Amino acid sequence: MGDFNAQVGTKQRKEEFVLGKFGQGKRSQNGELLVEFLMEHNLTLLNSMYLKNKKNKWTWISPDGSIKIEIDYITTNYPKAFTDTSVLSKFNFNTDLRILRSSLRIEPPRKSRKYVASSKTEHYSKETLDKIGQSLIEIAEEITDNSNSDALTKYGKLEKLLTQLKCENSRANKYSLSDTILQLIEMRKNLLSKHPKKENIKAVTELSKGIRKNIKKDRKTKRLQTIEGHIKKTGGVKKALKELRETNKEWIPKLNKKGKTSTNRKVINEIATKFYLK
Repeated sequence: MGDFNAQVGTKQRKEEFVLGKFGQGKRSQNGELLVEFLMEHNLTLLNSMYLKNKKNKWTWISPDGSIKIEIDYITTNYPKAFTDTSVLSKFNFNTDLRILRSSLRIEPPRKSRKYVASSKTEHYSKETLDKIGQSLIEIAEEITDNSNSDALTKYGKLEKLLTQLKCENSRANKYSLSDTILQLIEMRKNLLSKHPKKENIKAVTELSKGIRKNIKKDRKTKRLQTIEGHIKKTGGVKKALKELRETNKEWIPKLNKKGKTSTNRKVINEIATKFYLK
């Protein structure tokens, strides 16, 4: 805070995120330098954040009283901690400047649940991470090549490139099929498409058994890998079990008096029918 000997005035560009919508007057050359300084250090100009009468905005008066301008400012990197910024007009002191005062919050501002970081961890494959890394390197090189451009031009270029950057989230499914299983499925598909089908029944049966066996094996392996990863990261298995939980059949044991899980379609139908007939 202090006398910056600069007139900032109103917000002139969308990129000037450090200014509020309640600025007044024209901008001087020093004001332009001050805005660039604020943007460089991510400091908000509190004078422009609160609606005030124009006659209560000026902080300096010329000796003849003909000129009244705002050249004193308070800046902060945490504007949510303040509730008001105003000029004290009635202060018994012989000076051509007026005192500027900001009011602080007694209690810290509450965080909106909308913006609370999710505890769910996104898992990305190595291919996706490599693609993102390569794209960021290309963006950095393109911006570096334009070394003669000013900060605002570089910022606009970076924003445009990041918007255009679309990396597919190839996050693996919990139980995605392995290459071996996909090959067996393809072989079974080819056998089923051939004629006569009766001669291929035995081979199709064997392939189906192999597919089921490999799916169970892969599910077990990936389950163990998930649990092991969470143990290394957090030291517990609570989050791992929550991630691996299958929610599509949880209601079946609740309907059954014995509390046993059933996967048979006919039995499930009977359980649900008996429950809703009561």
